[in-house]
Amino acid sequence: MIIGDCSWVDMCYWQAYLNRRECRFLFIIAAMLIKTLTIVAFLAIVISLGSALFHIVKHKEDSDSAKTARALTMRIGLSLTLFVLLFIAYATGMVQPHGIGARMHANQNPATATSNP
Repeated sequence: MIIGDCSWVDMCYWQAYLNRRECRFLFIIAAMLIKTLTIVAFLAIVISLGSALFHIVKHKEDSDSAKTARALTMRIGLSLTLFVLLFIAYATGMVQPHGIGARMHANQNPATATSNP
């Protein structure tokens, strides 16, 4: 079956190409979303720590110790959420390590990595 200048095989090829291209676009969008959520989570953690510090230093009353405990509990929850988010992003390939440690492991010679008896 020929449609215009393309045969059925060509149409299937272009449909597969468009699907891969759309998936790649969605993957890039998801990676950007993960990175944005990571930055927002870091900022929320810092704000929560600042709030707890403010309640510890400025106010010495019992009602403020509850506020301090709530702020620190929120920080722990945000930290755990951030850890899980980064683990999932690394497992799916949305984020890649690119710091000093990653370069050291990439440049490590396999012959020197094994231990000698």
